[in-house]
Amino acid sequence: MIRILISDAAYAALCTGVPEDRRLPAQRCPEGGHFLWLDKRTANRLSAARGKSEGYSDVILRLAEMERA
Repeated sequence: MIRILISDAAYAALCTGVPEDRRLPAQRCPEGGHFLWLDKRTANRLSAARGKSEGYSDVILRLAEMERA
């Protein structure tokens, strides 16, 4: 498992439409955002989707926007 830090907005995008008891487990970060644990395969796929100078949150928000379109 790999721990990543994502913004509050990215975490909210992941949780949209997901019942609270089915949401991905995350820990609130004291500095803001959420720590999220991903299996290595998912983390690698998310990393591969990153553009130049994009963080994990940027990718999640971009993909969520594409899903809504």
